Amino acid sequence: MKIIISGALGRMGRAVEAAVIAAGHTVICGIDVSVDKSGAPLGVNYPIYPSINDFCGTADALIDFSHHTAIFSLMDYAIAHN
Repeated sequence: MKIIISGALGRMGRAVEAAVIAAGHTVICGIDVSVDKSGAPLGVNYPIYPSINDFCGTADALIDFSHHTAIFSLMDYAIAHN
């Protein structure tokens, strides 16, 4: 499965990343407001975007461990992409 992690750079986001990889799935991108559009910080092997609206690909699942205010844009993305 291809997974998006929202809140990817936080403590729980990194724990979710480890669990996703351990289960044999792929993190295709992360969403985190603390990163700019220049890309992922060191130690992250996938792109990180400040908003789900900056991601143009597709995924099988989206896991959210971000701030509760991000839910509206994440739900809009999830509904638009089934």
